Amino acid sequence: MAFNGSGIFNRLYNWVQDAANGIAITASRMDAETQGIADGLSNCITKDGQSAPSADIPFNNHQLLNVSGITTTTTLALPQSQASTLLINNSASATSNVFDWTEKNGTFTPAIVGGSTTYIARSGYYTRLANECFGELTITWTNSTAGSPFYINALPFTAISTTTEVFPVWLQYQNFTAGTYVVARLLYNAGSPQIVLEEISNGTTANPLTVSTGALQKTVKISFKYRI
Repeated sequence: MAFNGSGIFNRLYNWVQDAANGIAITASRMDAETQGIADGLSNCITKDGQSAPSADIPFNNHQLLNVSGITTTTTLALPQSQASTLLINNSASATSNVFDWTEKNGTFTPAIVGGSTTYIARSGYYTRLANECFGELTITWTNSTAGSPFYINALPFTAISTTTEVFPVWLQYQNFTAGTYVVARLLYNAGSPQIVLEEISNGTTANPLTVSTGALQKTVKISFKYRI
């Protein structure tokens, strides 16, 4: 009989009960009993890989621990539940086809580089997918001696050396020159990325913006993306 379909191994005979009932041990009964044991063992998954499952295995909400990797020829499906998650180890890999990092709702505190700045508020939020960082930052300040150029640093990750990203900027700013517009450009800065704000005039000339001083409140908001 071996396993009963619910994971319980059932024996055919009870030798103690047979002795009490005066039933002798016979070759046929021994063969039947040991054949059941053999059938049960043959239905198990061997740890050295000699056998493989023949059906889906329910793990009763338990984990597979110390798994070196998962290889599948079909879709890797997560449970259809809001509580289901795919946890990434977040250890950077240089392999091109490895999804090595995912991080959401990350926070950082951006800063204006140089001098002294009186901050009213500043915040930063980011999401990282593999080697791309997406985020936004907001800085509100009054007095500042940072001057020019207008640099913002303390971004969440080190940038790659070839990055040349340009971002849109929203400004509420003093002494803004009419007829110009502002862009934000990411600088590699030896791996510690900085954003520089530049004023574009005549459609071509880019001049570094000066951090506005004075008691009036100023705000800069930037949405950014850069490679890591």
